[in-house]
Amino acid sequence: MLDLCLQVFDKVEAVFMYVVPDLSFEERELRQAEKRTGVRVHRVPHWMLSYYLGGGHWRFRALDVRQVGQKQIENLVRHRTGYTWTAWGHRMDDSLGRRFYLRHRGVIDWRCMRLAPLYDWRAHEVEDYVRAKGIPLPHSLTYGRGPRRRSRGFTLHKECIRWCRDNYPEDYQRVLEWFPALEVQEGGDDGKA
Repeated sequence: MLDLCLQVFDKVEAVFMYVVPDLSFEERELRQAEKRTGVRVHRVPHWMLSYYLGGGHWRFRALDVRQVGQKQIENLVRHRTGYTWTAWGHRMDDSLGRRFYLRHRGVIDWRCMRLAPLYDWRAHEVEDYVRAKGIPLPHSLTYGRGPRRRSRGFTLHKECIRWCRDNYPEDYQRVLEWFPALEVQEGGDDGKA
């Protein structure tokens, strides 16, 4: 998505939505992208983070946090950057909800001032484009999930947590600081995530 935006727009800034801030494997890739493209990457909380914390998901108690949605995160980014339009890498094959939204709104969502140029791309087409353009592939496209999973990036699914535990123990401890019940919730063969 970033590469397409750089081909079309004179000024571009990028946004990364985290579930747990400052994970080393994510930060390394973000810094590489900033260096390669010269584009500033804003780090903002994923809108789902407020639901996780406020709902007590993977925690022993809920926190008193205001729940926000994607629109509020977009408005935060608009405020920080001064841009009015956002471009997303959303694809119809991400989920049924995304398919419904993109079929209804299309590539250009005038009401929400959103672009979704990849809306009808498949995951393998995005990966083929990235390879063809010589853009470095992320360290791990699936973070421990099988190649058939459509979702990309780090999430709080057990496969991602196990991958993090096995490959980045310091980041795993950081995840547990935010979501301590993940360690007991998983119940892997050693009783931990």
